[in-house]
Amino acid sequence: MITVQRTMKQGSTEELSIFGHSGSEEAGRDLICAAVSAIGFGLCNALHQMHAEADIQIKDNLIKIRIIKSTEQTETILNTGMIQLQTVEERYPEFVLVKSEEKVI
Repeated sequence: MITVQRTMKQGSTEELSIFGHSGSEEAGRDLICAAVSAIGFGLCNALHQMHAEADIQIKDNLIKIRIIKSTEQTETILNTGMIQLQTVEERYPEFVLVKSEEKVI
């Protein structure tokens, strides 16, 4: 299963992680993994092109975005990506899980 975990602090994204495999098809033919990966890489590219203050890690089976300084533009990008990821989850709930939590201060 692919897991998307978003951690919020005071209404702003602190971290977004995407990890795992959907297992819906063999490697190289898995359209659900391809869709989630495309969204994740698109988020990374958008943040990079907008010069967002973010630490981005991309490894095998992991995309991790840690926001250093949140801005309205950064949140708009991340919210758009979350809507896209939730859309994939709604269509394929047995393969994708999207979670969001608010840190209590």
